[in-house]
Amino acid sequence: MIDDLILTENAYFYNKTRHISKTKINNLFLKVSKGRSGKFILKKVKEVHNQEFVYSICIFKNEDTPNFINSNVLKEVKFSYLLIVEHKNFIVINKKLISGLDKEIEHYIENIDYNTISKMFLSDSTNFEKMTMYNMDISNNVIRRKNVEANNLKESSSTLGSSKYMVNQLRLSNVGENKISLSLNLSKINQLGKKVNIDNYLIWVRDICIRIENFTDHHSYMDNFSLPLSFEENIDNHIPSGFLFLTSDILLMLENQKIHSVDFDGKNLNLQKFITRYQKTLEIKQDSSGNNIIYFIENKFDKTLRLKINKTSISLHSKILNKVIVTYDTGEKTTLLSLINKLNAFIISFDNAE
Repeated sequence: MIDDLILTENAYFYNKTRHISKTKINNLFLKVSKGRSGKFILKKVKEVHNQEFVYSICIFKNEDTPNFINSNVLKEVKFSYLLIVEHKNFIVINKKLISGLDKEIEHYIENIDYNTISKMFLSDSTNFEKMTMYNMDISNNVIRRKNVEANNLKESSSTLGSSKYMVNQLRLSNVGENKISLSLNLSKINQLGKKVNIDNYLIWVRDICIRIENFTDHHSYMDNFSLPLSFEENIDNHIPSGFLFLTSDILLMLENQKIHSVDFDGKNLNLQKFITRYQKTLEIKQDSSGNNIIYFIENKFDKTLRLKINKTSISLHSKILNKVIVTYDTGEKTTLLSLINKLNAFIISFDNAE
């Protein structure tokens, strides 16, 4: 059945930080398929392909009530899949209708470097067709997000003031190649074009991994924009001081009906009203009274809201946000906290520690 698969050339690309065992893959498949109908339609774990790829895949189905019907009489069948490809020091993930994956695999992966993924498809003739960017100034009254689109932004958009913005999403075109769409904060690459079989998909994965491995930094149009600080190089010398939620992506998901429902303690929640209270710049207070330094985010609504300092990144922690259950239009579920951390939907400002 693996030979019958047809996949779009898109995936999340990560650096592998530790070995992922066969047992871990099996447990992962069981967790993401919880509530499935019947047995796995397809399940392969740690299959070797052409002596250079190791892939694991599961396909299963769920039966659920359509999200537009308030009754259990009718059921619709949805098919989900999770494909994990290991190639050299990379883990590559392609998925559909999969929930709960991020938390299960977070200790095995790290995103591809922002500078690498934003520049590795660029040449002198590359057209920048579309950009989404965020303002690094977290003041309350600034323009927080910009979407710009043209045949080639290099020729039609001024770079004046662009150093204050960091690009989050990018669509490129190169002569003779399919367009490329990049979600830089998610480490996701999408090559727009026709679907391919598993053999050609793995060839595409290999080509992308080669690009990442062989990348050398060079001057480009992207140098006009802000870059994220290297976490490892700066965390010891800078203290988090200000925090701003970037709610626009989540609100856009609501507007486009990508989110079907939101619940808190079993009751329907007005997400738009709920997250509006977090849209102002919030102050970060450092508490070093215990064994560990805790960075609390000052607000009137959630006393558990704080930063979590990880080995290579900063994430958000909140008992309240972790109780807010978001159900997508596809039936997938996640917590609002997981969604915020996945989208990196916040900006942190720092004071120099010296």
